[in-house]
Order: sequence, then C-alpha cells, then structure tokens
Amino acid sequence: MKTLRVQMSFLALLLNASSVMAQLPDLAPLSLTWDRVPTAGQTVTVTAALTNRGDGFVNSGISDRYDRVTLSTTATTNGAVGQWDGNFRLNINPHTAYTLSLAVPLPGNISAGPYYLIWEADARSLVAEGDETNNALAVPVNIVLPDLAPLSLTWDRVPTAGQRFVVTVVVTNKGDGLVAPYWYDRISLSPTPSTNQAVYRRDFQIYRSVQPHTSFTVEVDFGVYLDIPGNVAAGTNYIIYEVDENAAYSHNYVPESNETNNTLVVPVNIVFPDYQPLSVTPDRVPTAGQRFFVTAVVTNQSDGLVTSGSYDRVSLSPTPSTNEAVYRRDFQLIGPVQPHSAYSVAGYVFVDVPGTLAPGINYLIYETDSLGHVPESNETNNTLVVPISVGIGELVPTSLRTNSLAIAGRPLSVSWGVSNPSTNALIGGWNDQLVLSTNMTTNGAIVVWPYYGSFNVAGGGAYSLTRTVDVPQIRAGDYFLILQVDAGGVVPESNETNNTRSLAISVTNIPPRVSLLAPTNSIERKICVPASFPLAAKVEMGSYSIRRVEFLTNGVEATLSANVPYRAITPSLAQGVYRITAQVVDVFDLRATSPQEAVITLAWPNLLELLAELDRNRDVVCCMGANVGSNYIVEATAHFNNSTIPWQPHLTNRVFGPALVFTNRPTKPQEFYRARQEP
Repeated sequence: MKTLRVQMSFLALLLNASSVMAQLPDLAPLSLTWDRVPTAGQTVTVTAALTNRGDGFVNSGISDRYDRVTLSTTATTNGAVGQWDGNFRLNINPHTAYTLSLAVPLPGNISAGPYYLIWEADARSLVAEGDETNNALAVPVNIVLPDLAPLSLTWDRVPTAGQRFVVTVVVTNKGDGLVAPYWYDRISLSPTPSTNQAVYRRDFQIYRSVQPHTSFTVEVDFGVYLDIPGNVAAGTNYIIYEVDENAAYSHNYVPESNETNNTLVVPVNIVFPDYQPLSVTPDRVPTAGQRFFVTAVVTNQSDGLVTSGSYDRVSLSPTPSTNEAVYRRDFQLIGPVQPHSAYSVAGYVFVDVPGTLAPGINYLIYETDSLGHVPESNETNNTLVVPISVGIGELVPTSLRTNSLAIAGRPLSVSWGVSNPSTNALIGGWNDQLVLSTNMTTNGAIVVWPYYGSFNVAGGGAYSLTRTVDVPQIRAGDYFLILQVDAGGVVPESNETNNTRSLAISVTNIPPRVSLLAPTNSIERKICVPASFPLAAKVEMGSYSIRRVEFLTNGVEATLSANVPYRAITPSLAQGVYRITAQVVDVFDLRATSPQEAVITLAWPNLLELLAELDRNRDVVCCMGANVGSNYIVEATAHFNNSTIPWQPHLTNRVFGPALVFTNRPTKPQEFYRARQEP
C-alpha cells in the first residue's frame, strides 16, 4: 500500500507540471521591416510583427520586458556590430499578434554591404515561456553609405583683396545613402592648392537632408562667403571647398563610401583696387574764419571691386605736408566702387578755415583711404595736394540812423548798414551790437543791445538791419548811439579798427498822466461832525516809473498813495468848500495834475433843522441851524408817544455861531429832542 501511494503522488506531480507548461506564453517574432534605406550613420526605425503563441498571458504590470535589435555580419548575434534594447511594458493575451518599433541609430564606422537585422523578443529572458528557442528572427539587410562631393564653385564678383565676396557651391550625393540632418563644410583661401598655407578659412553648418544621387546648392543663405585678407598675394590663389569637414570636433559627421572626393580646389585670381584722387576744388574763395565745401573726384584704376566702406581725409596746411595741417577731417564713404570707375565727393565735405591762418598761398590736401582700410596695389598715389589762395574778409559799418524820436522809457527803431569791401565772401553768424553811451566811446555805456544774425555777404557786398530797442529810463539830454559790427570778434578781418560807428542823439521824456476816479462828482452834505471821503486815481506812466500820487485839497497836499491801486482817505473835513485834485510824481520828479476836479461842500443844517450824527468817539452829536444872538430851549423826553409826561429842559452848549450843537452819550437811555426859540 505504501509503494502504491508514492507512485500515485509522482503521477500527480507529472500531471500538474504538464498543466503549468500548457499555460505559459510563447513570444516569437514573425517579420521585420524598416522605414528607409538603412544607411550607415543614420537612424532607421525597425518594426517587428510578433505573436504570443502560448496559452499564457503576459502581464505588463509584473515586470519590464526588453526586446533587442542587433546589426550583425552573420545571422546570429555573434557577429554583432551594434545592439539596441527597447523596454516595452504591455499586456499580451494568449494567441495574439502585436507590433513593436524601435529607433536604431546605425553605426557610422561600418562598411557598406550585406548585414543581418536580428530581432530578439524578451532578450533578457524576463518572461517565462513555453518555448525559448523561437524568440529570435534574423533578416538580411543591405547597408549603404552616402558619398558627398563638391562639383563646382563660383563667386559673385571679382575677388579683390580686403573685400568680401559670396561663393556658390554645387554639391552632390553620389552614394546610395541618405545624408541627414546636418554637417559642417569649410571654405578656405590659400596661396597654394593645400589648406596648410590657408590665409582664410571658415566652417559653416549645412542643415538639410540629401537624398541619394541628388545635388544641392550651397548659397548665401548658408553664409558661404570669403573675406579676403588685405595681405594676400595678388595673382593666382586657390579657393578650397571641403564637404563634411569639421576640424573643431576632429571627426566627420557624415560616414561616406568615399572620403577622398570631399575637396574641390579652384584657382582664383586675386586683384587689388587702386584709389587715386584726380581733383579737389573749393566751392568758394577760401577765407580766414569761414567754411567752404570741397568737391573731389577719385578713381579706382584697377580691376578690383571695392564693396566695403572706407575713409577719406581733407586737410588744410600752410605747407604741402599734412604734418603742419591746421585743419583735417576724416569722413566715411559707403561703397561699392566698381573697377575702372570714379566716385565724387560733393556737398557734405567741408573745411573750417581757422581765423588765425595767414592769408596767402596755402594747400588743400585730399587723401583717399586715409585710414588704410582698403589694400591697394599702389599706396603711393592716394594723396592730391592743391595750392589755394586764402583771403580775409572785412566788415565796415556804413550807416547808422534812428527812425523815430528818442524818448526815455519808450521803443526806438534803429537801422544800420554794413559793407564787405574785400573780395572774399563772409558766411556765418556774428553779433552786431548797439550801445547807448554818455560819450562817443563805450566807456560811458548805459545799456548794450546785442543782435546775433546769420549772414552771407559776398565780396564787395553789404547788408542792412533794422531793430527796435527800448530806451532806458534816463534823464532827457544828449547821448551817443554806438554801433559795433562783429562785436565778439568772430570774423577775422584785415582791419579790426574800423568796426565802430557812432550817432549823437537827443533823448526827450514824457511826463506821466493822472485821472481822478473818486470822488467823481461834486458832493454837498449837511454835517454836525467833520467827515472823511475815499479818494482814488488812475495813472498812466510817461517816460519814468511812478514814485507817488498826491491828493490835493484846495491845492494843498492832503494825503498821498505810493502803490497801485492809488487809493487814500481824506483827512476829517469840517464845514466848508473843498476842491479835490490828484497829482502824479515820477522818479525824476516830473509832475502832472488831473484835469478833473471834485468839489465837496459841507454845511450846517438849515435854520431850525435838527440833525444828529455819530462822532468818531461814538458820541451822538446833535446840531441845528440857529440865528446868532437868539435863545433856544432844547427839551428832551424818553416818552415820545406819551403826551402826559412833560418834556424836560436839556442843557446845551452856548450858541456862538450859526448852529446850536449838543451831545448825548449812547450809553444813556434813548431820548428825543426838540428845540424852540425863546422870544
């Protein structure tokens, strides 16, 4: 019985193992394809069609699974020249087909020819399978290589020393492989066919795809140009174009089937320009202290084209050498200048002749390419020296007059004329100056009026000016108006002592005027106490500023006002007649009286007319017209409407004149007064 049980257990174990094997997955690649011609150094995308032949399920959540692509010289991975693993996490059901893709960067250091692409499913054996022998599929593949070669090289202009020219190159891909995505080409200039002696080289990037057996053009868009050094030898040199050359990284970017045809050497004839000034002339007679403009003609006598800008220089010197130049100026020129052609300079190049330069023969010197920016075949013919006669101008005042009467404090129109008796034109700006003086020299100057102007006075010509000046507030009398031409000494002249002219003038003055504004009419009033009245005047200035306004009462100053508005208050005026006028006084004591007169008449009340007024001390003052020598009784009552209460006698002043006057303090009870004459 015991033996039987052991045999049964072993049988059950075999049955269980068979059941587990029947539930395992089985991954197997069926076919391989790729998206482009496999080219060394390029990336190709390999796509595999696979299936799970087993009964087991592949769970992506349990573990990673790696497939592998191998490029091999044999149908096995033993001849591998490159391997690439891809990590794929996906669920795969039993008996289900699926597709995977992997980007494969093919090595650039392999030869063209037959190889095998091998796809291995579950290359790291992370998935338990029912059959581990069918995980690899090898497919033959032909690896190709491109072959870049420059075919032709041309340029856009005559290659000239010191200038830039643009190169156009045609490059072809002779191979069966695609070229992508970028690489570097190089252009060099050398006196020999070798780059070892190159005087100029430049690498630039080519970013594009080139299909097999096609050509493309490298133009200015790629920045293919040559800056020819100025120290290059004239004559035959060589432009060397190298495809896929990048010495900075010490390797080529593009693997090629033929690395010996990447260079194109083209002979080129380098020429030099040759500038020479032909003429230089001033636009007018050069005059000390003046500016003149220069016209120059310069030729390029060579076969070389000048595209870049350069600088020319104009100088003025008392000798034929620029070492003693008293003026020099560099100015920029913008090219191009064609071979065997000329350019002209006119309208913007000028010379400012110093005022200290001695008249007579001086030298106008024109230097082309003065800063040496343009390499030339002949550097000795760049200077032209032309003798010129420098003159000097002369300004002389010829007239000076006033156009109106000179009145202190008022505008005055003045005209004057100036001539240039020299043969040289005077162009520029300077100051003519008028001076009002107490004598014939500027030592007695009272006021100075400078006038700046821009002038263009031909030789033998003249100009005239009219200006308005404000005569200061001076006393009337005799003065001198002095004209100083070119007062600042800006214009160099042959005679600096004849620039002044004087004119004797008489200055008059105008007195001020005044109008009485208040009171405006005659005033008549009955009063008990003295009264005051507001006063006002309006003033019109004459020649001088106003010092004060005086208000006169009967011709005698009563009060005054010194500030605008001119207002005042009369003193307290008693009974009488007052004639009010205003008088203005200026700083030179010129006076004027208002044509208007106001009359103020102040009188006592009429006979038996009782009047009450409030005095300045707040007393109530009562008065009544009375006959001299008469007796009057003044009675008072606090009960005006009550006839039963008798009126009481009130003590009054004695009557000495035509009025009876008495007072009542405002602090007393209100009272009513009446007066009657006693027989």
